[in-house]
Amino acid sequence: MLEQTYLNWLGKEVIAAKYALLVALEKRDHLVYIEEAELKEEYMQKIGMYEEQVLKLELEVSLQEKKKQMIQAAINRREPINLDAIEKQLEEERSNQLKRLNETYKAGEHEKERLTAEEKEELQNLYKEIVRVFHPQVNNEMTDMQKSLYQKALEAYKRQNLEELRLIYDMLFSEDTEGLIETSEIVSEDTETEEIKEIAKELMEDYSLAAELYPCFEMMEEDAVLHSAKTKYEDMQAAVVAEIEGILNRFPFIAKETLRDGVKLKTYLDSLSGRMNSAKDRVDELKAEIAVMIGE
Repeated sequence: MLEQTYLNWLGKEVIAAKYALLVALEKRDHLVYIEEAELKEEYMQKIGMYEEQVLKLELEVSLQEKKKQMIQAAINRREPINLDAIEKQLEEERSNQLKRLNETYKAGEHEKERLTAEEKEELQNLYKEIVRVFHPQVNNEMTDMQKSLYQKALEAYKRQNLEELRLIYDMLFSEDTEGLIETSEIVSEDTETEEIKEIAKELMEDYSLAAELYPCFEMMEEDAVLHSAKTKYEDMQAAVVAEIEGILNRFPFIAKETLRDGVKLKTYLDSLSGRMNSAKDRVDELKAEIAVMIGE
């Protein structure tokens, strides 16, 4: 296998992997700390308060049916009907069910992790250094990427996200970010041919060709370091993307389509109205039947 260094291409691949990770982290935080709260508030205003009443009524139907069954069981056994004991058991079940109902509306709720004193100090130091070097008023020769990263640093600091700020700091103060990695010449004696040198020259200009031919060459030590970094950031980004998918597939995000579609919203609210009326009628029926059973 031929030896060829790909420092320039791999360096840019590492930068791209870092940036992709940063974008994924920003999206996750926006979903968890901003959009989730907004969606929950919208859900409670349009659906939640009404839906909660329906679910509580349906729970009451279930409890009244159970009460009727317990009373009937006592009658069948020709035992005294201990209404206090029955009510106590039902109240315990009611409390547990309401607790679970409350947890359903809180599903996926995140509490922002608080930083330790040491982490807060690190956050402050990183932010101060970024502002000192990259503030537009002191550095008017920034690249577009540096300007973008500076804005992301401001947002990360506002969110008190140390993980993101560390990554941004690393990117801003890394020479790689400015594309200053030099592409080395061929170093292996048995590959020093004009043909291979020509390939190396082309690779410096065409990174798509580098990506295509990279597997055909033996990885050199300096390449291995960058390749390992690239893999690490890609794995981290994949993990965050998977986390985002999980967030989007739980409450309240699964209700987003219904909230934003007027027809679907009306259809669901109409179904809730029907369920509420049915539950109310059923509760009244069961209470009347129970009253007869206990001779009231």
